[in-house]
Amino acid sequence: MRRAETERGLAHADVDAFNTCTTPYEHRPYYDIDLPALAQHLDLDDLVTPLRDLPEVAAAEQPYHSCMKTRGYTVDDRDDFLFSPRPPDAVEAAFTADATCRRPAYTIAMQALAARITPWQQQHRAQLDTIRQQWQHTLTEAAQLDR
Repeated sequence: MRRAETERGLAHADVDAFNTCTTPYEHRPYYDIDLPALAQHLDLDDLVTPLRDLPEVAAAEQPYHSCMKTRGYTVDDRDDFLFSPRPPDAVEAAFTADATCRRPAYTIAMQALAARITPWQQQHRAQLDTIRQQWQHTLTEAAQLDR
């Protein structure tokens, strides 16, 4: 089995079918995209990290696990929870619960980000313009692919 197959928790009997579907895409998951070169090096830490350090964001994050528990989910690691296999009819409920329980901290962080984003954009304007041009080039190339 390939690593991606193992991470998806596939039964051994399903590996061949999985590989048939993913081989044309080099077994990359759908969310694995090629970012423009400059975007890979754009440092967002100076913008995002201070948000995580805000006491009000930390306080709003505290009830996440108990909030999820009241909705019937025990979450040890959020990434494991979000990407763990589950029946299709259970995905929306799990993601809705997660979004609902994250919303208080997210809202506070986005309000704090609103005050910081314009100066950050101004500081990184040249990089952002180049990234936008690179994305446009990628879109133009994608439009020319056979369908």
